[in-house]
Amino acid sequence: ASRGPTATGHWPAAEVGQALGSGLNAEAGANSKVAKRQVQDKPDCAPKGLKNWTGTGSGFGGSAGAGSAAGVESRLPIGEVLDVVALADAQLMRSLTAQTPALAKFLADGPRPGQVGSAAAATVGRGAAAESSLSALTSLASTAVKLSGCYAARKLGGEPPEEGEFVSEEEREERRAKALGAAKELGRVAVWLVRLRGVLKTAFDTADPDVIGDANCDRPGANGVAAAASASGGRPPEMLLEVVAYAWGWYVHCFDVVTYSKSKDPAAQPCAAVASHGLALAGMLMEHGSPLALSLLDTPFQPLRLSPPHAAAADDEPLDQPSSISGLAAVVARLGRHPLTFEPVQDPHRIWALQAHTLTLLATAMDEGGLRVVDRLADAGLGLRYGDALVGYVTLIREATAERVQHIQLPRLYAPLRTANRRFWLALLRARNPRLTEQVLLANVVEAYVSDWLPDENVLKVEGSNVTASFARHLNTMLVRTEAVEALEALQQRARTTGALASELVRQARRHSLAQGERERFLRFGRKVVGGAESVVRMLTTLARLGSPSLDEELETQANVPNATVIMSRLQQTPSPALTKVWKQWRALETQRGGGGGGMGGGDEEEKRTDG
Repeated sequence: ASRGPTATGHWPAAEVGQALGSGLNAEAGANSKVAKRQVQDKPDCAPKGLKNWTGTGSGFGGSAGAGSAAGVESRLPIGEVLDVVALADAQLMRSLTAQTPALAKFLADGPRPGQVGSAAAATVGRGAAAESSLSALTSLASTAVKLSGCYAARKLGGEPPEEGEFVSEEEREERRAKALGAAKELGRVAVWLVRLRGVLKTAFDTADPDVIGDANCDRPGANGVAAAASASGGRPPEMLLEVVAYAWGWYVHCFDVVTYSKSKDPAAQPCAAVASHGLALAGMLMEHGSPLALSLLDTPFQPLRLSPPHAAAADDEPLDQPSSISGLAAVVARLGRHPLTFEPVQDPHRIWALQAHTLTLLATAMDEGGLRVVDRLADAGLGLRYGDALVGYVTLIREATAERVQHIQLPRLYAPLRTANRRFWLALLRARNPRLTEQVLLANVVEAYVSDWLPDENVLKVEGSNVTASFARHLNTMLVRTEAVEALEALQQRARTTGALASELVRQARRHSLAQGERERFLRFGRKVVGGAESVVRMLTTLARLGSPSLDEELETQANVPNATVIMSRLQQTPSPALTKVWKQWRALETQRGGGGGGMGGGDEEEKRTDG
């Protein structure tokens, strides 16, 4: 805490205030009557070294016995920490107090002048707090300009030498020094972004007029609309808009640097950290969903006039060019970006972690941001960009499979990307926004699932390599096909509220003869593929539950599914022993007709497993 904002800028996001509040509660509980009674009954369970927070004594250290022998009380130094924070960074003290009721109660009830915690109580007073918030915003604005100039002077360290290129030792040292300098400046930018997010969060929680002016920061109500009309609030202060514009500018620049860099590029790692903090800021504003938050998201990014180490191709959009693109549009436009080249034996590219982060934040925004946030996302073309994200995601899996480097590229990436993709798809279905639905149709997302992902029968095999436990459970399974089955099942379960997408699924299923194709895949799978026959049954059940007469006819004529089985699958939306039995009979009959070796043995596997 004594080192100031550089060391404590991340405290609001890391919930340090809650930890300090828990310490205060522990001290209070240790001196309560209930705690004393417990100490008398069970001396071994007594909390040691805790005294009342209003007492005096030395700082925390040593055992309780040693403290008693010396006649000096020993306790947790919560009050001292708060005093140090208040003297070093008053705005941080106010932010922690706004987030933690225990701290607010302690300082409000609290210490008299001269006691432990009195400096913190005086700092979060009304006048001091207002002065602190205003000075914090002014400091952020002036620092933004300085960071841009210092970073530009570092020249980003240059790009690493190409393979086989001769580089002298002096030039190598010069490049290393530039890279370290650029990384240091980017570290300062990351701290600045964290600080900005903390100031904005505190201003939103307390409606601080010195930061937000007379802008409306009311969150949306239960119906997704703000409690007060946006016209009732004024325009945010120009200084705040300028600071946020610089934040979007840093995000755009650093994200593009990561996109056009290679795995070993020294600028990739610090730029990825800055881009991640920029995404966190955008996520906080989208989740808040107030008119003020939307105004900040609509703020155009400030071009930094910096070029990434790997320039974009001639047909790509210019980087860091003056434009009226808002921060939210810049975030959505970068969904689906993927590396220029695939490096099989290098560490996974950092752009994939940013893509997973982006999908997760956008899913949360659609769920909790309200109708206005969803409309803004539709204005930015989120549905179209989601199609690009799916293409990049499946390309990564297929390239890793083709190069036989799944054990290098996928263990750290597959789980977060899979989770983020599923969360986004479910949030998109729940949003029920007509324009987003139209964009998803234009991006051919449903068609990609039916015609490209479902027929992908590549099985994940990793031999002679150690992988994580979370990734090991996907071994010997069809990654792409399994995700397609889950996505289409989720669409079918929400067919009543997603009419256009459900109709598109029916159309694509008929166009690509999905029923016949699934039957043929069942005969090919047999017992050779783990979960292969089960995935076929899940997909045929999904088609039966869509309630389309034309699909019912194709199931009966092309897949040999009895009409009674189709009707039972439609009536019983959850797994049951009777439904499992009829599908087991279908599998046995199809195995006999096709002469395959799968048959009845797969039914035991289905009975033992629980459908997701």
